[in-house]
Amino acid sequence: MKLIKILVLILLAQTAFCTEPQKNTKNSLFNTHHFKVGRQFQSINQTTPYSYFFWSAGAKATKGYTFAYERLIYNTSKYFSLNLGSGVAKWSTDRDHIYLYTIYITPKIWIINRPSFGLFINISAGGITLLSKYGIKNRNLGSNFIFQDYIGIGVKIGKKKALEIALNFHHYSNANIVRPNPGFDVPGVLSISYTM
Repeated sequence: MKLIKILVLILLAQTAFCTEPQKNTKNSLFNTHHFKVGRQFQSINQTTPYSYFFWSAGAKATKGYTFAYERLIYNTSKYFSLNLGSGVAKWSTDRDHIYLYTIYITPKIWIINRPSFGLFINISAGGITLLSKYGIKNRNLGSNFIFQDYIGIGVKIGKKKALEIALNFHHYSNANIVRPNPGFDVPGVLSISYTM
């Protein structure tokens, strides 16, 4: 119960202390609030050669879910934005699962950014993550306190760009703060966000 109270306080603080981001008054290219639901699909996981361009860890999740809220905290006029996010997730291997809570910052580089369509790359590193236990799939992760990194690509569509669809590749490890540090990967997470 204490952990739930702490998480609620963190979410409230996140909303209260964020300053209003810059707004493009002409056509509002950026949305302030993002409510995200994500799912890892085993078919994407098996067919994506993520290890060629991303971290590789000692364990790999094969399915799971994530729920997150992100708030826009900074943007340029068109091609860059910065979100502060927090979320919960459940990632599973064949016979094991782990729950986690993360606070993170995610920069987005906008390749195309128009009033009704956007294409972006998002990268996040060092998201503070609390785990429900020390290990997954008989691998000791070294600590309940680790970091989340991810990279992905996505689109925003709709009249007010209210719908965002992204494909992300997650990696978790303790950055060698403690030993052991096998880490674990969550490739192929497809997320859908409602933004406003």
